Amino acid sequence: MTKSNLRENHQRSSLKNITDFIFNNTRPLTLITGSFFICCWTIVRFFIKSSNFDLVGQQVLARQWMQGFHSGAIVGPTNHILKIIFIYIPMNLLPGSARIKLIIMTLLINVITYILLILILEKLWLEFYPKISKSFYIVALWMALIAGSMYWISFSNSRNIEIVGGL
Repeated sequence: MTKSNLRENHQRSSLKNITDFIFNNTRPLTLITGSFFICCWTIVRFFIKSSNFDLVGQQVLARQWMQGFHSGAIVGPTNHILKIIFIYIPMNLLPGSARIKLIIMTLLINVITYILLILILEKLWLEFYPKISKSFYIVALWMALIAGSMYWISFSNSRNIEIVGGL
């Protein structure tokens, strides 16, 4: 064998190793890549749209609860109570800008929603079909690509988690 043949065989084996890795690790690669797309959508939406009252109001309410209940620190819908206790108050305990904490909180909620949604859809798929094909993961990536229009991605919204809970 000549040097060029050895190099060509090495390149083929490297390409085969890469494709084998991709096809054998489709699920984690899909979750990682999809989460990346979700993060991109979230960050883009934060800077395209201005913050609405729900975002700022719930942060202020959590801050009021932490400093002692003030008059006017009232919650209407009860679903906000869990979000304030488990998300906003812990984030208020961390140092840093309120806007940055809001972005981080939204990123976490959106990525968790995406991952849980894919895992639950996998389980539902396996209830009806014996095997998950690669096309399932292509659809999962497509869902991440359109996520900015599909669910509430521009602010930390418990409705995203409720979508997963509904499944």
